Amino acid sequence: MSGSGKLRQRRERDGRAWRYEPTGSRSGYTAALMNDALGTSADRRTALAHFVLQMSPHDAALLQQALDQARGQADETG
Repeated sequence: MSGSGKLRQRRERDGRAWRYEPTGSRSGYTAALMNDALGTSADRRTALAHFVLQMSPHDAALLQQALDQARGQADETG
């Protein structure tokens, strides 16, 4: 993801005009923004801790599910 903060788009000719379509999902774009923001921190561990402490219990549970899923996929691939 570029640092410009803009959603990447693909463009196609539609007659004399251009038609633009996003090349990724909104959730993928959000994840890239979060990763870009984390990349600006000199202390990633503390930044992540602050982020998690600001989460609602519901969002923390969703994060735990995502981590468990990612861990399971990593175990399957090697």
